[in-house]
Amino acid sequence: MAGAVSRRPKRPISAPSQASAPDESSEEIVRGSRASQHGKKVSRGKAAADWMSMLVTLLFATWLIFRYQTEILPSPLSEKAAGVRGFSEERAYRHVAALSSLGPHPIRSDALGHAIQYVIDQVTEVRDTANSEVEVEVDYFHARPGATQLTGGLFKGKSLVYSGLKHVVVRLHPKYEDSALENAILISSHIDTVITAPGAGDCSSCVGVLLELVRALSHWGQGFKHSIIFLFNTGEEEGLIGAHSFMTQHPWRGTIRAAVDLEASGIGGKHWLFQGGPDAWLIETYAKVAKWPATMMLAQDIFHSGLVKSATDFQIFREIAGLTGLDFAYMENSAVYHTKNDNLGLLRPGSLQHSGDNMLPFLREVATSSELASRNMTYPTGFSNMDVVYWDILGWYMVTYSQGFAKLLHHSIIFQLIILQRKTRPSQSQTKLLQWKALLKKFRKQYFGRQRDGCSRRRLCSGYYCLE
Repeated sequence: MAGAVSRRPKRPISAPSQASAPDESSEEIVRGSRASQHGKKVSRGKAAADWMSMLVTLLFATWLIFRYQTEILPSPLSEKAAGVRGFSEERAYRHVAALSSLGPHPIRSDALGHAIQYVIDQVTEVRDTANSEVEVEVDYFHARPGATQLTGGLFKGKSLVYSGLKHVVVRLHPKYEDSALENAILISSHIDTVITAPGAGDCSSCVGVLLELVRALSHWGQGFKHSIIFLFNTGEEEGLIGAHSFMTQHPWRGTIRAAVDLEASGIGGKHWLFQGGPDAWLIETYAKVAKWPATMMLAQDIFHSGLVKSATDFQIFREIAGLTGLDFAYMENSAVYHTKNDNLGLLRPGSLQHSGDNMLPFLREVATSSELASRNMTYPTGFSNMDVVYWDILGWYMVTYSQGFAKLLHHSIIFQLIILQRKTRPSQSQTKLLQWKALLKKFRKQYFGRQRDGCSRRRLCSGYYCLE
């Protein structure tokens, strides 16, 4: 026979008394804790919003700086505004229009013959109208057959044979100064185009700049200590063979101490300095006198890495002749590079002026400086180590410093960041406080959980377990 099950009577719950004061205090603590947690959530949300706002502002500022860096060009100067001794985009533009109107003019084409004749006519006119104390020599150079094999770049290991190349070479120097013929700086561009493009950008724009520089400098040359050689070569698009034939055959090649190459991998925009060295003096001189400096040193590393399947005559000057130099290129509208769309309509106003305003004072400075003759700026062929780091600030100012200082500066910045990171780590006292807070949180979670089912003391427990 089953016996009756005795049940323990429930303990009556008394009304709140003075003993409930601690429970009311607990309720206030809970409310404070919830308010604190809510405050932390609001604080975290506000911090996230602040960080997002800062990020958007930073991205917008970066975009504005990039647009300013790449888009802002100087105002084009007319013939009247530039004067006889200044660089005029109006005059340079006429040359670009005349050459690009010939259509594609690749090597051995009739159109290239017309382009060469146009250049000869223009430099002959400059010779006839130059300052009476300036000598302008014009040489229509027919290169002998030859061959080249480069050790790097796009044409690495390829044997290229050439014949029948014709170049226009101009040498500008003061009359009655025979010593000026001993040392020269070379500035070069190519007349020929690829068979598919009219070549307004690559490289009629460069030839137009070069022709205007010859004209302007023919009125400055009386004060030069050295000569300036202008090379209008053909055969660049066929493997840099034009520059090679000049640097290995022309009788003036032995006087060249440094070289500048004008190129285009698009049409218009700023004329970027994207390769330079190995000697630092030429870059430092450009930094000192350039009116609108625009540099892209990172492009030099990318170019040398082989990621860009292209090459310029600067490779010949550096690798074959062992010269130090500078390499400039138009890079805007690069999608039309070597296509039928490389036309005059994409050449933005101010593009030619940007190049001329930088190159004119630079060439004057080099030609009047004693450094060109005193410095040894020739290197073993194939030597490519850079001795200088350079960059510009918004096209207003150009910064240059040596590789040794660059290593010291950059390592110092990294060291300071490490020190700053160590200083911003929590101190020992802060760490202990965080540990105590974590322990208290664990204790409360273990002994004070959710409200137990069936408990009617809601006012007293207020979400905690009954401790009775």
